[in-house]
Amino acid sequence: MIQQGKNKMFSVGLAFFFCVSLALPLVARAAELYFGSSSNEQGLGNQFAVGVFVDSQQEIVNAFEGQIVFSPEYLDLKDILDGDSMVNFWIERPSVDLECADVCKLKFSGVTPGGYFGDKGHIFSVVFEAKKIGSADIQIEGGKVLLHDGRGTEAELTVSPIKLEVVEDSATAEFKYPFDSEPPESFIPFVSQDGEIFENKLFLVFATQDKLSGVDYYEVAEKKWKEADNYDELNWKTAASPYLLKDQNLTSYIYVKAVDKSGNNRIQIISPEKTANLLQRYAIYGIILLMGLLVVLSFYILRRKYGGGNRETD
Repeated sequence: MIQQGKNKMFSVGLAFFFCVSLALPLVARAAELYFGSSSNEQGLGNQFAVGVFVDSQQEIVNAFEGQIVFSPEYLDLKDILDGDSMVNFWIERPSVDLECADVCKLKFSGVTPGGYFGDKGHIFSVVFEAKKIGSADIQIEGGKVLLHDGRGTEAELTVSPIKLEVVEDSATAEFKYPFDSEPPESFIPFVSQDGEIFENKLFLVFATQDKLSGVDYYEVAEKKWKEADNYDELNWKTAASPYLLKDQNLTSYIYVKAVDKSGNNRIQIISPEKTANLLQRYAIYGIILLMGLLVVLSFYILRRKYGGGNRETD
């Protein structure tokens, strides 16, 4: 009887271990997208920030996408803050330019090449203004998080919405932008060409980050032959990457300006490839010509000196 009891307990334990073993990979390969706010109660007319976060749940993840859904009846979208985002490259950067009907859908998609491991990965924050008393729900639809496993495996995702109460008056402090006196981070723009983009014409690619207030916009300018002495005099155009170059012959200096939301800016310059090649070629031609002139001049001087002396001797 004792032996049978032991066998039965062993069988039950083995079955339990087998079930747990099957369940563990499912738990370990999950992730969560959730919101964070200083308070779930906001006063009418208050501006406040709601953060979008990822919990990798003991996994390393590297790609995130979805759309933030909210009602324009209760909330007015004011700004997007991605300055301290753990996303390095945006495939679709969230934008305040939305066309809202009954609901607003704010799309986002980005990657973190080195991967992220942790429970509070800040993707971006949304600044709202409370415009009507009542309950305001904010949700995520179409959310995806990919594992950093080299195969783009989609994690089993949990999405946690947030419910805000807009009241007549609230003690919740209004949102304030962080102080930022630093320019965006240094970056390297480059020229590229692809048969599927801009009909195989040359285009400019650029991206950077600003860890405090976030990048607000980019501008591009092109100037032929000579580098600008005063950047303010350039013909700047608001731009987004990829940007179709006006000078398809690459004879212009290309200037890319990144401006953050506090007005700080950083300018990167690409020297004209063909102009540089022409200048190098002209320099080589000039050196050859100068050497030729020196040889002719030396020959002339020697001839005058020694040739003239021989005639006097005769």
